[in-house]
Amino acid sequence: RPDAEHTPESYWKYCKVRHHPPIPTCSTSVHPSFLCFQNICLFSHLHVFQYVRVSSDTRPEVLYELLTEQWKLTPPNLLISVTGGAKNFYLKARLKNMFHRGLIKVAQTTGAWILTGGTNTGVMKHVGQAVRSYALSSSLNGHIVAIGVATWGIIHNRHTLVNPEGSFPAHYDADAKGQGHLSCLDHNHTHFLLVDNGTHGQYGVEIELRALLEKCISGKNGVTIPVVCVVLDGGPGTLNTMYNAMLNGTPCVVLEGSGRIADVVANVAELPVSRVTIALIQQLMKNFLCNTKSPSETIKVVIFIFSASRSGECLGGESSQRQLELAVAWNRVDIAKTEIFTDESQWKSEQLHKAMFTALVGNKPDFVSLLLENGVSLRDFLQKETLCDLYKLLPNCLFLRRLAKRASTSQNLTSCFSKILFPLQLSKSLGSRSTFREESPDPQTNPERDLFLWAIIHNNKELAEIFWEECQDCMAAALAASKILKKLAEEGHDADEGEEMIKLAKHYEKRAMDVFSECYSCDEERAQKLLVRVSPFWGRTTCLRMALEADTQKFVAQSGVQGLLTQIWCGELSVENPVWRVLVCIIFCPLIYMPFLDYRYELCN
Repeated sequence: RPDAEHTPESYWKYCKVRHHPPIPTCSTSVHPSFLCFQNICLFSHLHVFQYVRVSSDTRPEVLYELLTEQWKLTPPNLLISVTGGAKNFYLKARLKNMFHRGLIKVAQTTGAWILTGGTNTGVMKHVGQAVRSYALSSSLNGHIVAIGVATWGIIHNRHTLVNPEGSFPAHYDADAKGQGHLSCLDHNHTHFLLVDNGTHGQYGVEIELRALLEKCISGKNGVTIPVVCVVLDGGPGTLNTMYNAMLNGTPCVVLEGSGRIADVVANVAELPVSRVTIALIQQLMKNFLCNTKSPSETIKVVIFIFSASRSGECLGGESSQRQLELAVAWNRVDIAKTEIFTDESQWKSEQLHKAMFTALVGNKPDFVSLLLENGVSLRDFLQKETLCDLYKLLPNCLFLRRLAKRASTSQNLTSCFSKILFPLQLSKSLGSRSTFREESPDPQTNPERDLFLWAIIHNNKELAEIFWEECQDCMAAALAASKILKKLAEEGHDADEGEEMIKLAKHYEKRAMDVFSECYSCDEERAQKLLVRVSPFWGRTTCLRMALEADTQKFVAQSGVQGLLTQIWCGELSVENPVWRVLVCIIFCPLIYMPFLDYRYELCN
């Protein structure tokens, strides 16, 4: 014991680092910040979930890496943060069923993550019951992710989760007997993040790390993932959570009828501004929230939430922008068509750029089509930085690694596609005399082609189809896609992905055949000229050259293409000349200067 007379007073104060230094609890630690990384088995061997014990100062980026790379969770399109009463409270059967159905429907249709406190009490227990009802329903498909973020020091029987020798899985005893003021983990959650700061029995340790994790997830990969706060029951602590959420621009959904602070906020929010008074709020607090230590502060928070909700209704364009972001995140094209893109709404192209980027990255072809229909200008949207960001989010592949070596800067990324895939010089043997030329725009600025190439490299049939229809030279684009996909399939290592690429290559070969057949049926001569027309957007090559190099045998076998090849072979001679006349002229050369053979220009005249 140190000398009290010579020891500073600060020495006797609790210090987390000095009194509870973080150390690994087993030999299976996968990261210095992780104290435990095992499977968890609750109640029986049929319920196996994953958990990790972490320090309260763990960086949220590390936790996100654990969730997505180690636990293989698909990144969410929506984050549902459920908060409210930590103690058990009663919900009417109708309200309970409504909450269960609504929560699961949103999570299923949007691919959302649900974040709760993780214990088997209060609102967390209701979320667990909703997930369990979903899992037991044979009519529902998919997987709901429910992540419990709990304080390690308040978990009952937490000693069963620690084994110096390792335990896979750890058998957790969720018996509530003798738990006292501690809480058991809810066995219906799918993953657990257990936050430890060295304390015992202290609730709320996880709040700060949970907020940082939500903020980290919402802004990952350059795409804003919407966060929604769902409130059931709750006390002053829940009110502070709502307060902080609205300060960060997070919308709050309050379940009216769930009790306490949720009912106070719900009753106030429905009233007109003229009727909201401090006396009314005091009466509501007295009715729904009996024990409040600081009523004046609570009333101020309620007034702020009411004011924030009212100001949100008057945001106009910003509110519509937020609605569009949520509709894209939830992939609700029907709502966007009926509620957002109405006859009264006027959208500028730049207002839709963020939604367009999110729809492309999130693979939402229906939304991409809808945004194009409602005024998105691809030339304004697809800047060089935007195209680079799209490629950065693609999975690693051999083609992109090779392309990166050739592209010294991001500015020549597009030109490298053409230089790698197609030669710059046009062979004279393909009938250069028959090629007609026209003034063309800068081949380096063609957003339709660039997005089509991006979708092809991504092996995304739906998005590729959308941008193929937008391309100026759709037959050349289809043949180029066929060649690219076949080359990627040859160099790839994934057999299944290679088969999909070959299938998509055949699809675009069929597309090119359909386009040429349609043109040939309307005008044979002009259709054949399309085959030898130099395309400025595809390496200054021709459709015929691309078809031959891509080995599109069915395309080349068409009668119109064969007729052009015959003309190229015959040169200036007419294809109508009998073979015997040509043979005679070979033997008696002077006959060439006599009207013995027919020439194409004579027939044209």
